[in-house]
Amino acid sequence: MSKRFLLPEKSMGVGFWESTSGAVTHHLVVKNYNIANYQVTSPS
Repeated sequence: MSKRFLLPEKSMGVGFWESTSGAVTHHLVVKNYNIANYQVTSPS
C-alpha cells in the first residue's frame, strides 16, 4: 500500500541502522523538487 506525498523544494535527510555486521546509513538530498543525491553506505 502506498500513500501520496509532496516532495519539498529542498531538503536533506539521513537514516542509520545498526546490524550485526555493522552500521548502514542512507543520505538523501532534494533540490528543486528532485532527488539530487542518494547514497547508501553499508558494512563491508
